Amino acid sequence: MINKYCKKLHPVVAQCRGASPIWKKLVFVRDLIENQIWWKIEKGDASFWYDNWTAMGDLYHILPEAGEEEIEVRKFTDAQGWEEQKLRDHLPEDYVIFIIKKLPPPKQTSRVDKPVWMPKASGNFSVRSAWEYIRQKDQEEDIFTYMWSKILPFKQSFLLWRMWKFRVPVDEVVQSMGINLVSRCWYCIQPKSETVSHLFLTSYTDAKLWRLFANKHKPKLYYLPVCWKPPEGILKCNMDGASRGNPGRSSYGFWLRKSVGDLVYAQGEEIQEGTNLEAEAVAIREALTHYVREGVMQVCLETESEVLIKILTRIWKVAWSIAVVIEDIWGFSQECQVQIQHVYREGNTLADYLANLAFFNPGRIVYNSFAELPSQAKKL
Repeated sequence: MINKYCKKLHPVVAQCRGASPIWKKLVFVRDLIENQIWWKIEKGDASFWYDNWTAMGDLYHILPEAGEEEIEVRKFTDAQGWEEQKLRDHLPEDYVIFIIKKLPPPKQTSRVDKPVWMPKASGNFSVRSAWEYIRQKDQEEDIFTYMWSKILPFKQSFLLWRMWKFRVPVDEVVQSMGINLVSRCWYCIQPKSETVSHLFLTSYTDAKLWRLFANKHKPKLYYLPVCWKPPEGILKCNMDGASRGNPGRSSYGFWLRKSVGDLVYAQGEEIQEGTNLEAEAVAIREALTHYVREGVMQVCLETESEVLIKILTRIWKVAWSIAVVIEDIWGFSQECQVQIQHVYREGNTLADYLANLAFFNPGRIVYNSFAELPSQAKKL
């Protein structure tokens, strides 16, 4: 179909005049789907204008001055990295700054650039995920999540749904259809009107059943003492990422203490918009960047994100949105000894405070001792 309808055009700009119904449908959904395909740069053979390699969309449709020639991303690099002057000849200044600061240049490798499907964390495309992305559906309600839980048998979920939708065959429902009848509950000693709430909640039999259930199934309360524990003979770093909206405005914060509990360094900063997972990953990368720069050779990291721990220990696959950051973290881990472990939120309050404080302070906030911390942070 590409050979038939695109000819010398890129599929992003091909039209559908005189085309088959299938190609017309593909062109119809192209504008919705194409921007959700991010090209992870390897050797830089992706199209500079037509492929979404910046994660902001293809430059051809974003920039009015975009060119129409087919040119690869690697043509804008040299042995040292990005060719700034060549980028400035083709792009506005703000785009040039973003590319140089945020995007790694193509590598000297034989691996071709890889398309990543952004609506899925794995980055793998599926027709189902594409349909879920383009379909128009109502906002999900929590009640239906509980109702259609996988741990419930289907017949119970279906009965709950019928009760919620008022589709149970009781006298109350029949009367609502305009049929006059005398309503009576045949299960009660003193008959009352047969309604949905009476049949399943307030009748004599139901009250007895609910009391029996409440007496036999009393919830058990568990508690776990949580506190910051000093490491043995090494430095410990606690970090946290924050995202308001998830995805939304994001920031990170981390602090470093000695084995006796003395604060050595603390840092926080607002970063580009993203998810909580992305902010947590950036927090670890920024912390390791500081330690390698300062010559720290052994450190213990504590984070609240169990997902990130399983990714870093290679138990789970890396999500595409943090793939570049994870590669940087693994690279730093080869330069110093890193232990990573989980901590509950209650034992990570100072890092959480620093991450939220970064939203109200432009630029990077840095503290080199306990005395420099804000008064509220000293109480945590």
